[in-house]
Amino acid sequence: MPVSSGLLGLALAVLALRASRETEASGHATLLTKVTSACSETRFLMAVRQHFSGKLAAAQQSAKDLANDLALIDLVKAKTPKGDGHRKLSALAALAPTTLQSAVSELTSKTGEWQKTLEMIDRRRGQLAALKQIDLFKAPTHSGTATAGTSGTFGGGNSNGACIVKFAASTVDKQACDAETTGSAELDEAATHLDDFETLTLVHDDNFKRPELAVKAVCKGTVSSAGASTSESACGTTTTSNNENNAVGVESVTPSKPSTTTDKQARYTKAGQGRTCEPTTGKDTALTVTAGLLAAQLCHGNAQKAQNEKPVSTEKVNDLANDAAMQAIVIALNPEKYSPDKAVSDTLKAVKDFLGESTETVEVVFLKAAADQTQQYKIAGEETSETLAALAKKPSAGPTEAVLYAKYQGAVNCRKPFEEAITAKPKCSEKIKKEECNDPCKWAGTDKNGKCKTKGEKEEVQVENDAKTTNTTGNNSFVINKAPLLLAVLLF
Repeated sequence: MPVSSGLLGLALAVLALRASRETEASGHATLLTKVTSACSETRFLMAVRQHFSGKLAAAQQSAKDLANDLALIDLVKAKTPKGDGHRKLSALAALAPTTLQSAVSELTSKTGEWQKTLEMIDRRRGQLAALKQIDLFKAPTHSGTATAGTSGTFGGGNSNGACIVKFAASTVDKQACDAETTGSAELDEAATHLDDFETLTLVHDDNFKRPELAVKAVCKGTVSSAGASTSESACGTTTTSNNENNAVGVESVTPSKPSTTTDKQARYTKAGQGRTCEPTTGKDTALTVTAGLLAAQLCHGNAQKAQNEKPVSTEKVNDLANDAAMQAIVIALNPEKYSPDKAVSDTLKAVKDFLGESTETVEVVFLKAAADQTQQYKIAGEETSETLAALAKKPSAGPTEAVLYAKYQGAVNCRKPFEEAITAKPKCSEKIKKEECNDPCKWAGTDKNGKCKTKGEKEEVQVENDAKTTNTTGNNSFVINKAPLLLAVLLF
């Protein structure tokens, strides 16, 4: 039966996916075989540490970017005069701290776990360094010197001399680890397998314990003879001396080695429970970081996945319609259109009607023009001259916003009552010509004997004298419009 090209393609895709997963699985298994000593585990941990350190730095930078974004929006808003543009910037300025707080709340728990992981890695590396430096399981070199004469007691009486054996201090070969991990480049890719591990191979806990030491002491001559001489050359190297009469020295010191160098079953995830991490509770009370504790903590650190919030300025304007916080902000900013007591049926449309549907970013549409402008000002004699984009990233963002507010918002608000008085349109009753009596006014009466009234105003039946003007103020008097005089008094 012929196989269709579609089914064949699907089968090949499944096989490719399976092969990829098998390669990944074999990749992390191969990597773990490279952990054979303190040096190789240290290299493994260095790669993992760099990964977690990078995540922590990225989270901190993300929060900083969000704070700078908020500052820039506030600065541009302060510089924008009251009006439609200012209201839109108010909405964006309200969204920015919402985004920042959401990011801070999420990152607090994650960064805490990453820091805990970094601390545990560093403690473990300290243990490994001490283990490598002291090298408890290497037979130490020794040398001895003998002194004749009474030195302490031996066999119920005074001794005829003493033999002092010294074990050489450990030395550190700076190139030892490099040589030991040659051909283990896979260890540098350890972080790429953090989602795959179930167990880890780490240095066994027994390696951090002081080993049992077997000291072989040898003697030569008749040690019970009184008054016998002691040869200094016999101390510590008795096997090559032939002339000593009574001597004892150390020939070898052999430390016992653990039955295994590595623990290949340090649990990373709980057995049989998928990607659930092995608990650390109860394992973190010891002074040393055990293999089991380290493996479990690495899993917990990796489980914290960063979901960095995007700065508002980088969002596309049309995408903001899908943001629940922005929907609530826009509705709250327009109470005359959306009643606080009623649900809004189309919240997406509310945002689109308010901000528009541009596919450009918020930065391009609302911020860039003002952000790129150089702002010059003085505060207490100190002059500043920088772009708003640069100032938003500095502590001087606050004072800059105050300057802009005083210049573009505070002063405008102070002049507003006078500007409104100067530019106020005459009331309907003040219009004396029919051609001036336009909406929302309405002319009542004849062309010659009529009045301009506000629409909806109750009309009174009035009998007019033919082409005669009635003077209600008496002889030789005139009507004074008090509004301009009052305005003049206020202004001067």
